[in-house]
Amino acid sequence: MAQVKGTAMIGLVRFLRKERERALPLVPPELRHYLEDRIFESRWYPERDLIPLVLVCAELMGGDPEETLHTFGRVTAHAHLDGGIYAHLGADGDPGSLAIKASALWSSQHDTGKLRLEIERDRLGSIRVDGYSHASRQMCLILTGYFQQFVDSSNLPNPQVKKRQCVSEGAPRCEWELRWD
Repeated sequence: MAQVKGTAMIGLVRFLRKERERALPLVPPELRHYLEDRIFESRWYPERDLIPLVLVCAELMGGDPEETLHTFGRVTAHAHLDGGIYAHLGADGDPGSLAIKASALWSSQHDTGKLRLEIERDRLGSIRVDGYSHASRQMCLILTGYFQQFVDSSNLPNPQVKKRQCVSEGAPRCEWELRWD
């Protein structure tokens, strides 16, 4: 069973607790314990619980669920990298070090899959995730937002992340294109 670190769950659970009255009827009964249990940044949690909780947040916020998933990824990356637990993995504008940091960031948060960031040519790279057992359309929207925030924080000039292919659509891996000026 795929697991994710508590650092990915903590902000989400805080929001749901803040909106407890509205959230409670929307949270699936088997996940309501998150409204009570203490979430530890360093503990592993079932990754299958993440998407249903994010979708409850989307409903509470009244926005487009896809945009909420993307935003959740960005907000989570921002919390991790800008003074958060993974701030030491924040990028320094060097595309070469970006690859090492992205891989370390992935393995510190997910217990399945391997992330590779490769520079393909000048100002073009790819982010590939192989062997990830919880790939889904919703998770890829979260990851797209997360990767965009990661490269936005990298000091690369005008970085853009765009989805190339997805396991949920029959591709052999999830892959994103990374471009910068």
